[in-house]
Amino acid sequence: FMCNIHQHMVLTDIMEPKGSSYVGKHGDDFMPINDLAWVGFSVETGPEGGVYILDWHDTDICGNAINFPQSGRIYRIMPKGVKPIKQPNLRSLSDEELVKLQMHSNDWYVRQARVLLQSRLADGRLDQKAVWAQLKRMFETAPNSSKKLRALWALHVTDRFKDKPGFNGSSVLVRFMLNNKDEHVRAWAIQLLCEDGNPSEGALEKFAKLAEEDKSPVVRLYLAAALQRLEFDQRWSILEALSKHGEDVDDNNIPRMLWFALEPMVPKHAQQALKLAVTSKMPKLQEFVARRIAGGDAQLNIPRAPGAVSAKEQRNMQQAAPGFKVVDVGEKGVVKHSVFRNITAVQTHPLNRKKPCYLVRELEIPKGKKTHLQLKVSHHPHGDWQLRVLAGKKVLTDQIVSAKTVKDEWLDVTVDLSKYAGTQIQLRIENRANDWRNEWAYWHTVKVVSQ
Repeated sequence: FMCNIHQHMVLTDIMEPKGSSYVGKHGDDFMPINDLAWVGFSVETGPEGGVYILDWHDTDICGNAINFPQSGRIYRIMPKGVKPIKQPNLRSLSDEELVKLQMHSNDWYVRQARVLLQSRLADGRLDQKAVWAQLKRMFETAPNSSKKLRALWALHVTDRFKDKPGFNGSSVLVRFMLNNKDEHVRAWAIQLLCEDGNPSEGALEKFAKLAEEDKSPVVRLYLAAALQRLEFDQRWSILEALSKHGEDVDDNNIPRMLWFALEPMVPKHAQQALKLAVTSKMPKLQEFVARRIAGGDAQLNIPRAPGAVSAKEQRNMQQAAPGFKVVDVGEKGVVKHSVFRNITAVQTHPLNRKKPCYLVRELEIPKGKKTHLQLKVSHHPHGDWQLRVLAGKKVLTDQIVSAKTVKDEWLDVTVDLSKYAGTQIQLRIENRANDWRNEWAYWHTVKVVSQ
């Protein structure tokens, strides 16, 4: 049953298995309401087998306005001719009787009984061994997946699978449940083992084997979902095995779940992630990993040519020096700082003792105007550097940027270019080594102004 708030109806969907999950197909239009204020939004079952529907009941179905604040209501849908039942009192039942309710035809009793079993455990009133033995027999004799899962969930909430001193409960999930012939039992064993994000080594080894060999897309989906609860170094073998299942390429869930597990690892493990994607049978992984790496923060361990400047670093430089190209950058490359000495800055370093890092721009100096190069630069707290400005081969300024020459943390430098009016020059601004001690230059402003 599902509520359609736009059609003001209760509809039915028929769920059909497809790959790792289900596809819903339209069933009967079960109950037209004939009330434009009806906004059903929650469906529950009751102990008498009724279907309960909460109705927001207002003319604004999105809830942006509340036109009828006192009109909410609850519907109960019952078969014709049904007889009333006695109000159940499950709290009065014994542990054994609560366990028997796990096989009840109405899931309301199943869930309420399971909650009470868990509550009694928390209060120290549950006979755990007797309950476990009864649930184990129930699990082994259950006729279908849904009833096996009821027993499994009840065992879980009564701590049958919890590890404690002298009792390795999780080994039951590993040894028996992960080997169960029912795919849904294997799937739920995976989920329960990963609830605390700390599965045993034995469980991880079994996960890797299941990822490679299990024929069930349901199990592979649960493995893919569990990956997000594991440490990065625990994910790789399972991810790699799952990504080799070509039969899952068009599955509605598995390729995306694999990506959700892999995505946070790409920035710091870009090379390994790229290798996994390329060797996988999942085109989505290949597409998404490449796109994530291109996003800018992935660390590819590709040898960098001395002085090479990436496109991203050139973009970083444009923050301080629009129109200039940076060449021969040294240690750490071009680094953008949102805050350095209270303002934004872009950091560079000479390539080596003899070869500077420099900014360069071909410039047409306009006639009839005063033209100046304006710089605002700073230095590392424990270092200095040599600033040189050249027009072609002619040195226009040459000075040290250090704690001795800079007042108030930033140095303002103005270079007159007016004598080149009407000509084209190559303007070069160098970050040169001085005594080879923390030679980083920090640039806040590099611009040419004509007035």
